[in-house]
Amino acid sequence: MTACLRALALMALGACATLRNDTTVCPESRDLRCGTDPVCSYDEARQCRVCRCAAPFHADPADPAPMPGSEPD
Repeated sequence: MTACLRALALMALGACATLRNDTTVCPESRDLRCGTDPVCSYDEARQCRVCRCAAPFHADPADPAPMPGSEPD
């Protein structure tokens, strides 16, 4: 049982999106680790992409309540 849990934990860690080796991303965004896709926008003044983690999907589309921590686009 613990071997299964350990394997699941390693898979979850490996599934996180990382930007560490992306040279088009601003240095402070390279260590960002997301459980969702990273969302990046280009900063013209700095000539690099600034990134944040995307909000998770809302589980029930019939319920209009926003997810905690989510922000409107």
